[in-house]
Amino acid sequence: MTEPGKRVNVRIPAQLYSEIEKSEMTVTEAIVQGLETIFKKAVSVSLEDIIKLKDEVLISSQSRITSLEDQLKVKDEQLSTRDKQIEKINETMNAQSVHIQTLINQKAIEAPGDKKKWFEFWK
Repeated sequence: MTEPGKRVNVRIPAQLYSEIEKSEMTVTEAIVQGLETIFKKAVSVSLEDIIKLKDEVLISSQSRITSLEDQLKVKDEQLSTRDKQIEKINETMNAQSVHIQTLINQKAIEAPGDKKKWFEFWK
């Protein structure tokens, strides 16, 4: 029987995950072995290992930041395109409203009695 345990969610670097997949152990076994290694009194974690791990985290964070900046640039371009489209639509709507107002004014100027009825074409 297995010992009672706790479930944990862990985010690990992709490189470590691919190394675990290449090995014959499961992710759970690898994490348990790593935690046991850390908490053993005889084995201590060297400063170099910590610096190496922090460097890996820094590099992955920088690549994530670069990716997010690229996504923001794409969003900014899309927003500027949408702004131009909205401005063009507004100009079109203004032109149409001026045209409609002109037509209304022309219709108001024409007197309704000046036109002949269609069946009075001989007069």
